[in-house]
Amino acid sequence: MSRGEYFEVLKPLPYEVELIKGKQYDLPQLFAPFAKGSKTLGIIDPYIFNSNGLANFKLLANKTVYEKISIKCNPPEKLTGKDGKPVKTTLFDQFIDELRGKGTDVQITYFEKIKHKERYVLYDDVQIYIPGGLDMFDSNGVFQNEGEGFCLIFKKKTISL
Repeated sequence: MSRGEYFEVLKPLPYEVELIKGKQYDLPQLFAPFAKGSKTLGIIDPYIFNSNGLANFKLLANKTVYEKISIKCNPPEKLTGKDGKPVKTTLFDQFIDELRGKGTDVQITYFEKIKHKERYVLYDDVQIYIPGGLDMFDSNGVFQNEGEGFCLIFKKKTISL
């Protein structure tokens, strides 16, 4: 092996990363070994429009120019914020336009009913379960969820969007 060459060692799948309330996580760095070389990014998160969810989605989506990004979420017209008013999607829509402007094919599909859904980030070969979704991490990557037993779960991809 010549100087400067190295091999990236991936942990065997499945594996878990325990999440602790108040601890900061660098999601792009944690996901990087699985994002590397992936032509697609998938997000299954009903509340991707929330500010923290959108901030973390941006971090993941801006790591490279993906050929295709698929998003499955709740229909925004059926959602209301904490103030009882309809959810605003202006920043989300602007970001989707930015991605499309870079040449990424962005597809958005909606859940038929608003109810609890499991949340995932999907790459070509790996799915990552995210308890509570991307908005459970603040814009600095600090995990916000109360309780114990929360883990990121990395598995071979079985979900398609």
